[in-house]
Amino acid sequence: MVAVGWPGQVEGGQFSGSGQDRVVVRTVDRSAISGALLGISADGVVTFECDPETAVRSDTAVRPGVSGGYLKLELDEIVSVSRSDGLGWDGPLAEGVPFHEVRLLGGDRWFGSPLASSGTDRLSVMIPHVGDVGVDLERVICVLSAPARSRRWRGRVRRFLEGDAAGGDRLLLSNGDVVEGAVLGIESEGVRLETALGVSSIPAERIVATSIVSGVLPDDASLGVRLFLEDGTRISGVDVTLVDGEFAMRIPDRMDDDGAVQRVHVSAARVLGFETVGGRWTWMTRLAPVKVAHTPMSGVRWPHRVDRNVLGGRMHVGGRRFDRGIGVHSRSRLTYATGGQYTTFVAYYGIDDASGPLADVTVRILADGRMVHEAVGVRRGKLHGPLRIALDGVSELELVVDFGAHGGIQDRFNWVEGAFIRDGRE
Repeated sequence: MVAVGWPGQVEGGQFSGSGQDRVVVRTVDRSAISGALLGISADGVVTFECDPETAVRSDTAVRPGVSGGYLKLELDEIVSVSRSDGLGWDGPLAEGVPFHEVRLLGGDRWFGSPLASSGTDRLSVMIPHVGDVGVDLERVICVLSAPARSRRWRGRVRRFLEGDAAGGDRLLLSNGDVVEGAVLGIESEGVRLETALGVSSIPAERIVATSIVSGVLPDDASLGVRLFLEDGTRISGVDVTLVDGEFAMRIPDRMDDDGAVQRVHVSAARVLGFETVGGRWTWMTRLAPVKVAHTPMSGVRWPHRVDRNVLGGRMHVGGRRFDRGIGVHSRSRLTYATGGQYTTFVAYYGIDDASGPLADVTVRILADGRMVHEAVGVRRGKLHGPLRIALDGVSELELVVDFGAHGGIQDRFNWVEGAFIRDGRE
């Protein structure tokens, strides 16, 4: 099995952390390594046994001496570990999942039962196979009931979440009404909401979705992982270990009655995979552009979308699906402040497969105003990349998608698997 760069389809197997099952490791230097995950030590060293038939290569080099042997990697060298390299991370968002879905700033998503919010600033959730975890309400984006994922409500909930939140927190009720106010608490019985008429308690059975005006995106300064569980839950923690088929990690927002930070334990058999957070690799979708410019050729405006194409659907380029990326429409300019803290930008790109045959764009990337990449006549059907742009000393990176041969007709474009890479840690 040979893996040269990624994304590539490398077959994996089951994942139990027992050392007997196969996983695919993706690293910062874009290696794809197939083998068995043996464990994660308390000092952040991850140990693998590589498959004998695997040639381990990256975009820039061949790793010597690891094929068919043991490999130890620092956690911040790893992008992700999964059952297969083509794994989608979405979990079973189907009808019939009996739990609420809690979406958090930073990418976590918990499936469980809201227990209570202590005071006005915290929410506690019981997650199956994980336990009781807590989070500050200002980190909560929304809470969706089980019916919100049904075909009946799915489209309406999406429009509700994309709606204007200028008026504050909002509730979508089962009769279709939307109520605005300030959420004071969420628990199993319902939501306490303060409006101009006072404070009221709205029963849980009347609520389809709750949207909360969130605070600041949490800083990923602490090195940790985000586990992707088989039920769709994504949960992050630090000080992670994997010993005897069990993940253990500390969740800073989880406190016991005495205010002490607690650890959670998750059987590796219930984990689809994990990605590193706070390491050298930062997905571009984690960074908000400092400037966004869209100049449509017609009067129709197409706002950029995170992890979706501009139509709101899945991103497909060159016949392959991507779960990470940004969908735009020409003419588009996304500007990122790199601040000199990153050494490299990596990405793939292409016209979304849902576009028509007339789609044609010019792609430019500028570093502090200097063009470092240009592609003319980008058409549907081809995945371009991997790009590797040096950012040493660069303060600002601009990603431009300009009109092509047919103006702005059908120009639905995706930046996929984009990431900013920091230099190695001291």
